[in-house]
Amino acid sequence: MAIEFKAGESPLEGGKTKYTSCFPSDEVLQGLVRVHHGSEQLKASGRGRGGRGGRGRGRGGRGRGKGRGRR
Repeated sequence: MAIEFKAGESPLEGGKTKYTSCFPSDEVLQGLVRVHHGSEQLKASGRGRGGRGGRGRGRGGRGRGKGRGRR
């Protein structure tokens, strides 16, 4: 994995901006990552269950309007 940090925002020693490593065996990279378990991700994002998100368009049904009824 090759990573390039913005200048001045690098967590690496000496302010290096480029870093290449193998993630599963690299303690430096693993220390920079936050892993969410179970429902922690929902709590962190501010979204709960329910709602109408994630279904795309066309799930609202037809609006019936305020007409005179069926003919």
